[in-house]
Amino acid sequence: MMLNDKLEKLEKILKDMDRFVIAYSGGVDSTFLLAVSRKVIGKENLLAVTAQTEVESKEDIEDAKKICNLLDVNHEVIKYSLLGNINFSSNPFNRCYFCKKILIKKLKEIAEKRNFKWIVDGTNAEDEEDIRYGKIALAEEGVRSPLKEAGLRKEEIRYISKEMGIPIWDKASNACLASRIPIGVPVTISSLKRIEEGEKLLKKFGFKVVRLRDHFPIARIELEEIEKILQKEIREEVVKGLKELGYKFITIDLEGYRFASFHR
Repeated sequence: MMLNDKLEKLEKILKDMDRFVIAYSGGVDSTFLLAVSRKVIGKENLLAVTAQTEVESKEDIEDAKKICNLLDVNHEVIKYSLLGNINFSSNPFNRCYFCKKILIKKLKEIAEKRNFKWIVDGTNAEDEEDIRYGKIALAEEGVRSPLKEAGLRKEEIRYISKEMGIPIWDKASNACLASRIPIGVPVTISSLKRIEEGEKLLKKFGFKVVRLRDHFPIARIELEEIEKILQKEIREEVVKGLKELGYKFITIDLEGYRFASFHR
């Protein structure tokens, strides 16, 4: 199917759904979906909802607010705790399933109170090829994924987003902070805080895709620009900063960044 055909299909899907809530993460996919939805069904028929829990960084929440303001859409941030749920905080291999279940329950409550017909998310056609336990919850709860239904893949979404002038069209993919913790190791406030601060330090040097995998007291850094981080000034500042956060050993993963490396 040609790209224009996929876009037309997406617009028809959105028009037919008429009125819905978008689970808005602030990433490229959900932002593209939000922008197209705003055009097709209008501001009053659309609500973007962003979850603010212990596992989202403050930077991601603020970015989501800014983009929604730029796109002129109705946006709400809902605050709740995930760590109080043992199914999530114990960090099983299917942690994302429980996270999505909790989120969808809250989104359904909002939709029911305000007469929205559907809950939708930004899953694209390519995501079906990845390890994503959250998609099981989406299917169980009847959440629609219009980008996937239209057959749109990541690079196609980036291309159209760029053409539309969406400023984050080239934003790197991200995942919640809990994804940096080995499966089976409990997710705690202290671990999430040091991961967030550690990645904030690393991003200061311009690394586009970087993960701080937390094998406390070992920090394992995944990124593509290995030569850059080994430059003396950067290396010394990274080591100093991460040790101030409590890490004793700072390591660079020679395989570089890998999506969902704890699942592979």
